[in-house]
Amino acid sequence: MSTKASLLTHLASVNCLVDEGGESGAGRVDWVAIDPSAGSRGDRILVQYFDDKASQWKVGILSAADGKFLQTVDVTLTTQGFPLFTPDDKGVIYSETHNSVANFWKLSLDSGARAPLTSFTSEQIFNAAITQEGTLVMARGHHNSDAILIRNFH
Repeated sequence: MSTKASLLTHLASVNCLVDEGGESGAGRVDWVAIDPSAGSRGDRILVQYFDDKASQWKVGILSAADGKFLQTVDVTLTTQGFPLFTPDDKGVIYSETHNSVANFWKLSLDSGARAPLTSFTSEQIFNAAITQEGTLVMARGHHNSDAILIRNFH
């Protein structure tokens, strides 16, 4: 197993502690890595974690070398999801859902600028990945929610 794969496997199964507040500890946040994603250079890891103080899920970037917290990424996981590094590691691609329709957006980590990548008019995005060549691959569809009452079932 590669070092990168080993690190991701380790992160996906361990509770960790992130200290956003420096030596004072004022910004300490317990988090559990959900779907960690390594950058193409292998030096940073994109993680989703739960911030107890804010009572919400957040996205952050950790150093792959020492696990130190590098920055928070401005992606709100209640309406946005599937954060992945862009192939050049300069941005993050994420899905954003409005009126039950999901589309992908790109967020520049340097400027904070956002740009739409897709313009779907229906359906959800269930999962996504980016190939090493930079192709965005996704699973899309819709949810059916039906209730059936069965009486006198023997």
